[in-house]
Amino acid sequence: MAGLRSRVLSRVPVRSARSVVEAGCGTGSVLSTLAAVAANPVTGIDRDEACLETAGRACPPGTVLMQGDLEAMRLPGADLFVFSHVLLHISDLGRFLTRVRRALRGGGYAAVLCEYDWTAASGGPGPGLIAELVTALRASGIIARSSEEMLDLFRRAGFRTIASGVERGIPAAPGEAFLASLGIAPDAGPVRPGTGAVLSLPVFWGVFRKD
Repeated sequence: MAGLRSRVLSRVPVRSARSVVEAGCGTGSVLSTLAAVAANPVTGIDRDEACLETAGRACPPGTVLMQGDLEAMRLPGADLFVFSHVLLHISDLGRFLTRVRRALRGGGYAAVLCEYDWTAASGGPGPGLIAELVTALRASGIIARSSEEMLDLFRRAGFRTIASGVERGIPAAPGEAFLASLGIAPDAGPVRPGTGAVLSLPVFWGVFRKD
């Protein structure tokens, strides 16, 4: 993921942007990278207070942290919005992206570093693994969207696509930290120890511009 993140960020003006916002910054793993590169202070938004406290320790002084619901709050103006593992948590993604475009200054960018395409996921053993996982995701408020749907929603919101793609998933056993990030208990039926569960998740990425 780190390599893909670097490749996507190399396509946008992180260093020269007057303002950079990461929507859904979590504990600050991406935000700290942005803050280390950007010439101006960056802003991270998350609804979880504990995550923001961790992000504050991970990021340099001057980093702005805002607590709020991305779908309800007023988004700050920016030259660059960055998203990583957050778009599947947005219930009305089309409306949200329209609001992001409005918040961007002319010529601004939106960068999607990593979003899983659960509609193209594969795994086993048994054909029911993915269906059970997607059901668990929905119960946690995560929406399984395809890469094509996400790309189309950016276009419908008025963005111009600069570059986008889908990285092929690498089959691996789902780790506890990964499952926890999705709200799935490590002892849940389809992934409990001893099942030999293996999961392959394609990753959608993209760079979009407001002209």
